[in-house]
Amino acid sequence: MANIVNWKNSQVLEHVFAEDKKPLDALHASKALTEFLTHLETMSGSDAEESNRIFNLLVGEVYALSADNLDWEILLHSINLRFGDSESAIESLVSIIRKPSIAFEIKWYVYWQLVRHFFTNRQSYSTEFRYQQLKSAYTSIFNIFYKSLEQDIKAIKGIETSILGQVEKTKIRPSSNKIIIVTNQFLSSKHAPTRLCLDMACSYMGMGFEVCIVNLASLPRLGNTLFFDGRGFNHVEQLSEPQQQISFSENKIVRAPSLTSGSTISYGNTDIPFVQIRSHSDVASIAQCLDEHNPALVISLSDSNLLTDSISKLYQQKFPVVTFPTVADLPIQIHTIPVLRKTKRDFVPSDVNFEKALFSNDHYPHRHVSSNASRADVGLPADKYLISIVGSRLQDEVDEDLLKCLSALVKSDSGIAVAFIGSESFAIEGYFDDSLDNVVFLGHQKDLFTTISNTDLFVNPDRVGGGTGAVMALAAGLPVATLDRHYSDVAWSVGTEFSFDSFSTIKSFIVRCKNESSFAQLQRELSLKKYAEKLDANAVYLKLLNDCGLDIPYAD
Repeated sequence: MANIVNWKNSQVLEHVFAEDKKPLDALHASKALTEFLTHLETMSGSDAEESNRIFNLLVGEVYALSADNLDWEILLHSINLRFGDSESAIESLVSIIRKPSIAFEIKWYVYWQLVRHFFTNRQSYSTEFRYQQLKSAYTSIFNIFYKSLEQDIKAIKGIETSILGQVEKTKIRPSSNKIIIVTNQFLSSKHAPTRLCLDMACSYMGMGFEVCIVNLASLPRLGNTLFFDGRGFNHVEQLSEPQQQISFSENKIVRAPSLTSGSTISYGNTDIPFVQIRSHSDVASIAQCLDEHNPALVISLSDSNLLTDSISKLYQQKFPVVTFPTVADLPIQIHTIPVLRKTKRDFVPSDVNFEKALFSNDHYPHRHVSSNASRADVGLPADKYLISIVGSRLQDEVDEDLLKCLSALVKSDSGIAVAFIGSESFAIEGYFDDSLDNVVFLGHQKDLFTTISNTDLFVNPDRVGGGTGAVMALAAGLPVATLDRHYSDVAWSVGTEFSFDSFSTIKSFIVRCKNESSFAQLQRELSLKKYAEKLDANAVYLKLLNDCGLDIPYAD
């Protein structure tokens, strides 16, 4: 939609949008509503009655507007996703996604808001509920995408036939040692999925395969859809430009003209061919190209990948198309072959054939090296037993149970301090009021491994992600403590020895590590042993090749 309408007779909404003099669009309306409701949430701590009154007025106004307007209906459900019955809100949003009349862009944007919500609130939902809701929504979106792609490919073939007539085209020799790695998002070497993509490409190129990375760049940016706390996903537009050589310097992207016909990513000592999608027509061209070149293997790095699902359906049996995991949860895919992580599961969906599925072991190919920076250099207290909690979304991931556990530790032993690393400070009022000197907030760290190495123990919140930080802790020889959750990347990565049934048990583990030097030494040795086992990524990638029945053309 172009502009937001029908709100000027609403008392609270008129106040929320009062500063916007121009015609109001969905992007600015969403931002204003998010800021207003966030302020109300903060205000509830000092005046709960008044903040609730205003909140109820606003929700009532949105409800009235939603009766005959899709934009306001989506907004209403997005507010309930945060402040109301979240399961009902999810079901309502999925129902909207499944409506045939809804534009593809709106479906895709709302879908990824749900993916993000599940990722940051995973402990609030059963695996079955998450899987069924996302699979239902994704299937509806896929059907639209596939139909459009199929028509685009037919159009390409029609143009070729018109030009070439009945003359048979020269057949391109199938490339039996070509591997295509397809990802939804490609950012920088500091981004864990991007780094996995690069490491996988380098490993396969070292085995003698020709490898190309294709970034669909398909995750939605901030869209023209009314959504409370709606988020856009990061995107590097410059990577779309053709014929450039791309490299990484710390967390920055360096670009130079390419000496070859296409773009390459320089990573380590390897130049990896790279393509970033610029338009929908590029998608059809890539699909057609794969049909003609017949690669040995197509790997979707992460799930919810519309192109790889489409390719697998279009070209069944011509070449294997697999979905490689980046998280421990069940992948959302339809036609690709899922590669599952070996982890215990509380739900086995009927539409996933576990007999035909492939399985992957844990791996992490980077060998971390710490600098000589001291605690003082990185902003940490020198004389405390430091517990590190690491992540870029800690404000969403650190819950009340973890804060109670940490505050109890700090209050019982003034020699313990807590370091929240990677995120800006967030509200901890009521937990550390008498011991704030024992809490440190460190934002983004250029050298995260060195910062983690300067702490004594790593604690993981109840969340899906966090695997990279946990592996860094293992590499530094730190004991790790995480909840034993089937959806937890960290629990899957560190194993049963560092996974616990509750924060109460984690608390007891931390006390032992601090007070019993022989026990702590055993945990440090176990961490280093586990890290050493993860360094052989080639074994994981070789297993995938063997599972797909592929030979290895080792380079000379």
